[in-house]
Amino acid sequence: MPTASLMLNYLLKSVRHENFFNKYASAKFAKASIVVRTWALERWEEGSVVDLEAECERLKEESRERRLLAPAEGHGEGEEC
Repeated sequence: MPTASLMLNYLLKSVRHENFFNKYASAKFAKASIVVRTWALERWEEGSVVDLEAECERLKEESRERRLLAPAEGHGEGEEC
């Protein structure tokens, strides 16, 4: 969890290395930096420091709720995930 916390807190800082951010914002990398930074900023303010271990249960619950609300996609009746 320490590495994930470090990465999350890096994403919540303002972009300091534009080339690094842009590299992972390209289609080649599925626009990963844009998607992940957007996800993080939807949950916390830019510049905040997050204790991911303390936030983990809340994030899991949010994920569970989203899955329950989303219709099953690509699964026929009786199929298992």
